[in-house]
Amino acid sequence: MAVTDPTAIAFSDSKVRPLANLLGQLYYYGQAIIDEYNARGGTAFIANDANEVIEDGANTEARPVINGQDVTRIGQIMTEILTMLEANDDEKLNWLLNVTNRVPNTPHSGL
Repeated sequence: MAVTDPTAIAFSDSKVRPLANLLGQLYYYGQAIIDEYNARGGTAFIANDANEVIEDGANTEARPVINGQDVTRIGQIMTEILTMLEANDDEKLNWLLNVTNRVPNTPHSGL
């Protein structure tokens, strides 16, 4: 049976499809970041240490200050997401990409 309710169609088009696109972008961007982090040496590059503050000016720009432990944990969370999507021969990843607007498999330039 087809979905013909205009509000359901609008919800799908304005919310669900964009979410699928964002998830597809997250997958490729996250993969690129994890690959770069590992290529730079992982925790030898940025130590998994709460006392190692990333001096990026955040404290003067009203942004949260992050540290090496934050970087490591974000990387771990992204790795868990990648693992989940790639499980069972990329089952969830393939399904997700089939409903996106064909997200390119390369990260955005300049990221």
